[in-house]
Amino acid sequence: PFAVLDSKTTAEKGTGLYDHPFYEAPSIRKIGDLYYLVYSSGANNELAYAVSEYPDRDFRFKGVIVSNSDLGYKGNKKPKNNASTIHGSIERIGGKDYVFYHRCTNNTDFSRQVCAEPISIGPDGAIEQAAMTTSGVEDATPGTGTYPAGICCNLITPKKIRIGVGKQQTLPRITEKDGELILADLTAGTEAVYKYFEVGGRKKLRVVFDGDAEIQVNGIGTDEDGCVTLPADPKLTVRIKVVKGKCDIRLLEFFELQKQE
Repeated sequence: PFAVLDSKTTAEKGTGLYDHPFYEAPSIRKIGDLYYLVYSSGANNELAYAVSEYPDRDFRFKGVIVSNSDLGYKGNKKPKNNASTIHGSIERIGGKDYVFYHRCTNNTDFSRQVCAEPISIGPDGAIEQAAMTTSGVEDATPGTGTYPAGICCNLITPKKIRIGVGKQQTLPRITEKDGELILADLTAGTEAVYKYFEVGGRKKLRVVFDGDAEIQVNGIGTDEDGCVTLPADPKLTVRIKVVKGKCDIRLLEFFELQKQE
C-alpha cells in the first residue's frame, strides 16, 4: 500500500490539508470526470474530501462536506453538537447527491446515530458544506403528529464542548429512555434546534418534558399546557430553549388549531 493523501504529520503547514488532514475511513466515488476521496479528517468532527483525475494519485484537498457539530458551516466556530468521531461518504441516487454520515449521542464516541443530507456539487466539482438538519434528505418534516425530541439537528449548550475522543462529557445529550429518543440533562441556556418542519397552517406545538424548567419555543413562552402557536411556514425552524431550571425533553406534539383560536 502507499499513501495518496497526507496526514497531519506530512501535510504542509499553512495549507487546507494541514487543517483537515487525512485520518481514517476513506471512500472513493467517481462523479463526472473526477474521483472524490471522502475521508474522516484529523479535526475529528468532519467528512472532508479531495479530488483527482485518477483513482490512485494526485489528489487535491478541496474542502469539508459535513461536520457533525456544524463547525465551519457558514463560518461557524462553536460546536452545535457533541463534536466527535464521524465516518461516511457521498452517493448519487436518482440524479441527486447526498452525504451519509453519523453523529455521536450519549456524549461518547461509541454511541452513533446515522444521518443524511442533500449536497450540491458545483460545475467545478466543489461541494458546498452541508448543514445538519432534522429533515435530512427531505425538504421538511411534516408538522403533524408526534416526534421524539432526539431528532433535533443541533443541541447547543453554553458549556464548553470538547472535540474528540476522551473522557465522557457531562453535557446535555441525545439518549434513549424507555424506548424513546430523548434529550437529557438540559439546563438553562441549552437550545434544541429542529430544521425543518412543514407547517401547512397555523398549529400548536406541545413540548413534553420531565423536570422543573421554563422553556421557550422560537422566543415565545409556552402556556400552562406546554404549548405555543406556530405560524404557517413550509420550512419552519423550531428552536426550543431552556430559560431556567433543568429538564429532559421527551416529545414534540403537533395539533391543529381549533377554529375559535
